[in-house]
Amino acid sequence: MWLVGFRLTERLKCDREVCSRFLVAVCVRMFLERREQMLGSFTAEFQQLTLADEKTDLLNNFLHTLALEMDKDPMWQGTKSTPVITFPDLLECLRLFILYKCC
Repeated sequence: MWLVGFRLTERLKCDREVCSRFLVAVCVRMFLERREQMLGSFTAEFQQLTLADEKTDLLNNFLHTLALEMDKDPMWQGTKSTPVITFPDLLECLRLFILYKCC
């Protein structure tokens, strides 16, 4: 009987993580869609660069700017204290979204 409860608990943990990652992805997409002009300027500049180091620096600066924007955004208020959205997950989503749009 305890084995069934253990399996159910593990399944719930897995489902919670999947839902959390999806929530982060949706929130990042909504956040970036409202900043389409900023993303367009970044994309144009990124595509003009040829050196990988320059592209990396530009991406890091852009991510820093977005992090500052997120601090001001009402949707992200209070998420720093919430374990649902972790910063590494957020950066991963941002990088993938930006690279998908640029390449």
